[in-house]
Amino acid sequence: MSPAPASVTPLPRKGGSAPIAPDFPAFARLYDEGVPQVAWTRLVADLETPVSAMLKVAHERPNSFLWSPSKAATRAAATPSLVASPM
Repeated sequence: MSPAPASVTPLPRKGGSAPIAPDFPAFARLYDEGVPQVAWTRLVADLETPVSAMLKVAHERPNSFLWSPSKAATRAAATPSLVASPM
């Protein structure tokens, strides 16, 4: 007799994604047994900085610049501006 299909469906995995814990077979088994659980993963967040954005967007575009306000600027005016290929 073949085992009954799990009542949960695994999420599609894309290449290079972080591992999800617990793995799907363990999660499905515990889920079917009615055991409450949490699925989790670790993600690296906020890899984009004003400088990295500038390097990506303005690559080989002459006269491009990144303007970043001084520390004395108000919070509303503290957002950096990126200008690529002006005029």
